[in-house]
Amino acid sequence: MTVLELSDVRRREMRSATNRRSLDRALGRLDSAEVVVVMNLDHFNHLDDSRGHQAGDRVTRSFGQTLTGALRTSDWAEGFGGEEFVVILNDASDPGSFLDRFRARWEGERPQSVTFSAGIAPVKGAPRLALAAADRALYRAKEAGRDCWAWAAEDDYKD
Repeated sequence: MTVLELSDVRRREMRSATNRRSLDRALGRLDSAEVVVVMNLDHFNHLDDSRGHQAGDRVTRSFGQTLTGALRTSDWAEGFGGEEFVVILNDASDPGSFLDRFRARWEGERPQSVTFSAGIAPVKGAPRLALAAADRALYRAKEAGRDCWAWAAEDDYKD
């Protein structure tokens, strides 16, 4: 590992710790009208391995900027663990429409042909359970072929 790669790893670790604290604060303020969406860039490790960490960083930066531009002022998003992003939508009535609009925007702005998958979980009871439920739904979207999203099922909310 080169010095540059090592410093990239340290920056990612520091960014991840800061983002985790921000996410913890946001989860603590959730109410039942909100929805948690966990988004993940598809086949990101392949991109990172084949084109290098700098290319991967460009894609994640671009994804984050595109995501930020697509949010309403009442929504919240944060990068979480490299190629994963957590979004809190203030209005849980139609997250699918948000994801449709975001996908169209992302396809027009992405620096590489990278798709994303997402898991959607309305807040029910404990906010941390909504995050875990959205993450479980994300894995179902990945298993369904990627480049799609899935809703959390009742079983996904179990601790």
